[in-house]
Amino acid sequence: MHWLSSDNKGDIRGIISAAHALNLDFVILSDHGNPHVAASKATAWYDKTLLIGGSELSLDSGHMASMGYEIPDYRFPPEPQEAINEVIGSGGICFLSHPFDTKIPWKDWDIQNFTGIEVLSLYNCATKASLIKMITFPVQYLVNSDYAYLKTIYYPSDELRKWDDLNKKGNYYAIYALDAHEKFRLGKQGYFTFPSYNSIFRIFTVYIKVGSRELDKDAFKASSQYFDSLKNGNYYNVIEALAPANGFENYFVQADGSRVEMGGFSTEPHGTLILKLPVNFSTDIIIKKDGAVFKSIPSNTKKQIELEIQKSGVYRAEVFISKSTFSTIPWIIANPIFIGVSYSSAAKSVEITPKELLVKQSGYFAVEKNEESEGFVEYTYAEDNILVTRFTFKLNQKNKENEFWTAIAKRADFNFSGYKGIVFDVRGNRKMHMWLELRTRNQNASENYYYHSFLVDKQWGSVHIPFTEFHTICGEKIKPELSNITSFFFSINNSLAPPAFSASAEFKNIGLY
Repeated sequence: MHWLSSDNKGDIRGIISAAHALNLDFVILSDHGNPHVAASKATAWYDKTLLIGGSELSLDSGHMASMGYEIPDYRFPPEPQEAINEVIGSGGICFLSHPFDTKIPWKDWDIQNFTGIEVLSLYNCATKASLIKMITFPVQYLVNSDYAYLKTIYYPSDELRKWDDLNKKGNYYAIYALDAHEKFRLGKQGYFTFPSYNSIFRIFTVYIKVGSRELDKDAFKASSQYFDSLKNGNYYNVIEALAPANGFENYFVQADGSRVEMGGFSTEPHGTLILKLPVNFSTDIIIKKDGAVFKSIPSNTKKQIELEIQKSGVYRAEVFISKSTFSTIPWIIANPIFIGVSYSSAAKSVEITPKELLVKQSGYFAVEKNEESEGFVEYTYAEDNILVTRFTFKLNQKNKENEFWTAIAKRADFNFSGYKGIVFDVRGNRKMHMWLELRTRNQNASENYYYHSFLVDKQWGSVHIPFTEFHTICGEKIKPELSNITSFFFSINNSLAPPAFSASAEFKNIGLY
């Protein structure tokens, strides 16, 4: 959900008051920012409710809800895979937000190693609702807010199909998200607080299984206990406005009697899939295997279902409330159990060395910057007699509206055709992200600007960026014309670092591969 400092106009007191009224164990913030520092640091106990800080990152390919990461003193990059690597690499988790939204859908499905996707977003349901539903929503809300919301919820066919496709390549998990915005806009500036946190929190719930452990009294340690289960998919999603789902179980018992929880892996394909539904109403249950219906159980009244499994596959459960007004929307969606399934480990990194060095002598680069920022370049030689370019800088801005940046630049005509990309070694005196920028000359003599970010760590690391992965930041959205390169830069600006950010970065073996 969102808080005061981004899309929302509520405050912590309102959030916690609503959470207490509904006896919620936790609420997760996801304020917009890369990251949103205040929201990320907001983790705290409020009596028996744990407020967990996080951010909804705005990336080149869409939005990504992230939490549990080490809060950096720089900004996460806009490229999705780099941002995922940053979040996951520092111990966090991340879910692709509203992936099939009409305005901000997720666009890059070549990424990997994220935690999962939002298969239902309450805010997204509202934005996709038909005109007649939106017109009648305020009146229905005043009479019965649960009913008003439930009328906007749909069966997420596209999201579930994509989720099942993802699980053919790796283990990914699904989550319901409120994406709560406690305000209703009236033009560009006006709004009023509608609907309320209390009404929003009543609709979806995520049940996270933390076992028999007591949650730590330290808020950050307690949030890590939740994150451990979220990382492993040991949770399930519920449309709480239909009915609570306390006591629901979905697990796999292997032939040796050992138990595999939701999100887990069984090394053998033989065993028993178990669902427990301690409710006093009938349910329609669908078990899917690799995205296709494996077993359909209509009008079930049993408290426990046992299914013998004989074949490998990714098995997951969807539960609906039988013969109700809302029998077509998924009351419960459980995370999958990977039975007899294994995925190949990540490919080993391949060492890439330059076929042609670009920087062969000192004096190669010139410093460019905005007027207030500082920059200095010097050249030394490493122990192996390799030229090292050291760039020392400090970012400053004239006022809050001005952009700020600094760079080492080489302006000359280059022909990079015949090469795959640029490779270099880099380290810094602090961890940060920087840009590699290219500019090309078009047929009409104008220039196109392209960029891609890279991580600078305190130890030497090799970076290679294919030309196919550069993004247009100015000019026509076309592929770089490699035979007409007019300049390239190593730069950093306000999109990657805050004002007064100072550091130094060293580069060596800069070349083409």
